[in-house]
Amino acid sequence: MRPYLNFSESTQGMSIGDSSIDSVTIKECLQLVSTPCYITSLNAVSQRIKAYRASTSRHFKKSVIHYAVKANFAPEVLTEVIESGGGLDIVSPGELRASQRALCPPDLVCYAGVGKKPKDLEEALHYGVGKINVEHIIELNATLEMIRDINANAINSARCATQILIRWNPCLEIETHPHLRTGALDSKFGILDSEIIAYLIAKKNTLSEEDFETFVRPLVGIHVHLGSQVQNAIVYKILCEKLVEFAGRLVDLGVQLNCFDLGGGLGVGELGVPNDASDIDAHVDFVCVKLKKSLKNSLHDNVKYQNIWGENLQHVCVALEPGRSVVASSSVFVTEVLYTKSNSENNCFVYVDGGMNDFPRPSIYSAKHELIGMASAAPISSLSDSGGLDFWNATTAVRCAVVGPVCESADVLAKDVLLPRLVSGAHICFFEAGAYCKSMASHYNLRPLPAEVFVKDGKIQSWRQQVWP
Repeated sequence: MRPYLNFSESTQGMSIGDSSIDSVTIKECLQLVSTPCYITSLNAVSQRIKAYRASTSRHFKKSVIHYAVKANFAPEVLTEVIESGGGLDIVSPGELRASQRALCPPDLVCYAGVGKKPKDLEEALHYGVGKINVEHIIELNATLEMIRDINANAINSARCATQILIRWNPCLEIETHPHLRTGALDSKFGILDSEIIAYLIAKKNTLSEEDFETFVRPLVGIHVHLGSQVQNAIVYKILCEKLVEFAGRLVDLGVQLNCFDLGGGLGVGELGVPNDASDIDAHVDFVCVKLKKSLKNSLHDNVKYQNIWGENLQHVCVALEPGRSVVASSSVFVTEVLYTKSNSENNCFVYVDGGMNDFPRPSIYSAKHELIGMASAAPISSLSDSGGLDFWNATTAVRCAVVGPVCESADVLAKDVLLPRLVSGAHICFFEAGAYCKSMASHYNLRPLPAEVFVKDGKIQSWRQQVWP
């Protein structure tokens, strides 16, 4: 499990001098930066993007992978994604600018996200992003009008080539954390099919046939995202059937729709992702087979669909927007043990220098991350072992809570975990720290943002020290 991570255990237990990421030891990284810090294998990122591309293209030649920037927006990660043939899924003007700095080709940028302002849409259109996923009828109308106006004035300039996809709410429940569910009726995301149909009928009734065709020409697809940490792929069978049925209704209204964006959502368990990316192959195969079956069932004796999608679906474009499943297992979060405390036999605490502002998922989502304790070759902390370890002895492990320095009771990085004796200056390493960890870090309590180290091919590629407010 976990490609490019090697945490071998000797008779002395785990050590920062033996444990490595892409053949670079934790000790080497901590000689450059202080804790808390994130260490990321860029090869692990590349492997996952390439696996997604290969799996999807086996089913649909016209396919694209847009990596969800919000999962981890480190410039090094974005560059690795682009160099591995992926595009970027962005949700804000800041992420648009990050995609520009990473030199992502504009046509490989997909601008999603709810609550875009008119100036955000204008900036995206003038930059020439490949796709915009609209989240509201008002946004859909405004974007189509903007494109129409740009093209009307494009006498001596290029016409707008940006394509529009509707973020559709399929009203499907999935089993995940409530904050990770985005395709249910109570979700703020997406547009109901009844609203979309009503809007298009109203436009069709007020515009001439030629004007309607011109106005909706940029509208080419449907985007749907059920949510994150989807562990059961069966729900995609239902989704694909509903999606194709809805797509057919839009085609019948005169929309030349041939693009299907199925979002992301592939879950990552507590033990991480497999070395061979077999989880991606299985997920993409299942989803794409179900989509193809639903599309082919609709093609039967329907010339209109055949003309738009192709008799062999050769005109169909399928996009995926993975985030967590690309980067989660690429990174570890390393924090130093400061001291310990025992309030009672069942209330033991290990204090570390990383807090909820550095590593927020456990506090926000009650997320559980596998962790290990690592002995240091020499104490790094200036604090000495002052006797707070009386609930441990040399041969036992103790159930503890790992807690941070932030002035909040919620600042708990792990609960009820079994740890060996860890003296001051030892380290604890948390896995699956690549997604929604550093990207959600903050300066709360006026603490610095954690340091970062990026490794590849057995070498440290770059690093950043902690950033103070």
